[in-house]
Amino acid sequence: MDLILESKVESADLAESLVNKFSELQYTERQHEEIKLAVREAIANAVLHGNQFDPGKRIYLTAVLQAHGIIITIRDEGDGCEIDLVPDPLAEDNLLRESGRGMLLIRTCMDEALWQKAASGGMELMMTKYFSKTSGNT
Repeated sequence: MDLILESKVESADLAESLVNKFSELQYTERQHEEIKLAVREAIANAVLHGNQFDPGKRIYLTAVLQAHGIIITIRDEGDGCEIDLVPDPLAEDNLLRESGRGMLLIRTCMDEALWQKAASGGMELMMTKYFSKTSGNT
């Protein structure tokens, strides 16, 4: 699945819905909710922090089902950032901040999450959710 999304908050709803339909039969209910939350947070970060709501910039989402799980890649067209400089949301000084937990949520919800500067500009997030060994929705 390949999508090109606008830099607006509503794009998170669309991305979540489409990824949900794309992967709905492969995961438990809990895993499904984790994937949806991670996608929503990643798109929100791309819109807000990456593209800074610039209507001329786009967000690119790719989702691929493989034998081991789903790989979702999200790329914005912003200036990029130094991931190592993003404040730790669990540090005492940051606990009451209104933002800054998106990356933590993504890392918690997905099995793998890797941010890097994209060759074409902006930031790219590649996140993976492995298939569980248990079947059925729990």
